[in-house]
Amino acid sequence: MLGPEHYFSLFESSFATSTGSLAYGVGQVIVMIFTSFVSEDLTLLSSLLLNSLGKISAEVFFIGNISGMLIGDALLYYCGYLISRNRKTLFGISLARLKNLTKDHETKSGWVIFFCRFIPGTRLAVYVSSGIGNYPFPSFLFINLISILIWVGAFFMVGHHVAEVFLMYFSGSFLIFMFLVLCFMLWLSITLMQNTYKIPLKYRIQSIRRFMCFEYWPTSIFQAPVLAYYIVYAVLRYRRLTVVLAANPMIFSGGLSGESKHEIYKTIPEKHPGFLKYSFVDGDLEVSEKLKTVKSFMKKHKLKYPIILKPDVGQKGYGVRLIKSESEAIDYFHQSEVHLVVQEYCDHNEEAGVFYYRMPTEKTGIIYSINRKVFPKVTGDGISTIRDLILCHPRISFRAPKYMKRFVNRLDDVLKKGQVLRLVESGNHAQGAIFVRQDNLASNALLKKLDQLSHDMKGFYYGRLDVRFESEAALKKGHFKIIEANGVGAEPTHIYEPGYPILKAYRELFFIWRVACRIGNQNIKSGVKPTPLSIFLKRLFASQSEMRSLSDGS
Repeated sequence: MLGPEHYFSLFESSFATSTGSLAYGVGQVIVMIFTSFVSEDLTLLSSLLLNSLGKISAEVFFIGNISGMLIGDALLYYCGYLISRNRKTLFGISLARLKNLTKDHETKSGWVIFFCRFIPGTRLAVYVSSGIGNYPFPSFLFINLISILIWVGAFFMVGHHVAEVFLMYFSGSFLIFMFLVLCFMLWLSITLMQNTYKIPLKYRIQSIRRFMCFEYWPTSIFQAPVLAYYIVYAVLRYRRLTVVLAANPMIFSGGLSGESKHEIYKTIPEKHPGFLKYSFVDGDLEVSEKLKTVKSFMKKHKLKYPIILKPDVGQKGYGVRLIKSESEAIDYFHQSEVHLVVQEYCDHNEEAGVFYYRMPTEKTGIIYSINRKVFPKVTGDGISTIRDLILCHPRISFRAPKYMKRFVNRLDDVLKKGQVLRLVESGNHAQGAIFVRQDNLASNALLKKLDQLSHDMKGFYYGRLDVRFESEAALKKGHFKIIEANGVGAEPTHIYEPGYPILKAYRELFFIWRVACRIGNQNIKSGVKPTPLSIFLKRLFASQSEMRSLSDGS
């Protein structure tokens, strides 16, 4: 970690040029805005010292710091707002209840927002919570603007005379003090939440541990660095922002987002041993007509319940549902108004995500990784309820709200000693499956089968196949059933393995996006036209709106 003196020297190098030019002044302000996203206080201190040395003007000092802080605060608020839109609970707490508390105590919340400006270490939590609680955004900005003006003004007035005091502000002693303060605040928040929401202390601690695992972060937050990396890489290397949209010509947008599942299934030969029967269900039909479509599909292929229903356009398993009876199908139709796919259920016990890619000019591809999907389960001891078994499990408790909602009518049941209860039926992260990397399952026979499938699908070069199989030996021989074929928007899901290092995860994501760009560029050179950006964005926003209306299944 860089110390203040190193941070200052790096910051100073950005302002080595004369401050007399308007263009340089604007450039200095932009640099200050971006560095404030890393550390507002260090940017404020460094810019103060640069002003004292005559490297930047007072105008640049004020405009840069005020703009950077205000924009950064607004982005934190927006992160909280996105969380509130995409989740119903956080750490087991109802976000609807949190919003009501924020509304009922709006005045007190305003004072908290104001004073946290002067207490380093508290801003992140307060500003994100303001967004989650839907605190009025105009009021949030106004309060922050007032506190920023006071904070920056006070720094400027006294800083020229006591700069060394501010350097001590970031000394090791101060950091130790702040660590102790944060520990106390953490203990206080746990106690308050425990008393307010009657949630067991052990689960409160598990919830905080869960927050530290990036696999549970909102997609928009975790994927932001990947999106930024792709934009810079695609524009600088290929001079084309849409290069990746040509990676899989047989899929809309290359499978980045907005692609139709039933259109992808059409490209899989029905005679392929891994093919699962399916049919399209029009979302505009009445419930009775949807049910008629499903019954006709089942009769045609001589199928019985259970079956799978899922959105035709969707991601990360949202809306995927195992349907065990006609009444469950009717309930699902009442909940969903989007286009659906009904699919034959595969009862193989094992499931994996196989990430594969092949250069268009090559006959043979590469199995990049194989991610084994573990279906969480609890084992009875003859004493504990299902609720206790879920909450006390060191890993399953991370997903406790999801599992408890799924078994809401059985939470007080006591399982017999040795009795096993499987908590998940579908191997996706949204429904609580646990991922484990097992590249040892790759084999020449499996690669040969994937190469053949890639050629048969005529335009599938990159993505992840979610497959079910009877055993490890069967998968190694290339015997599997295809649940889904995912394109550019797919991730090598082994990065969500418990304990996987976040920096390594980003390194791998950056690499596979470079691969997708190379494949897309080769296809463009051969005459493939990528999906127009305007059409892609229109479909993207439409599909995101549909996904927010879906339940994440069971």
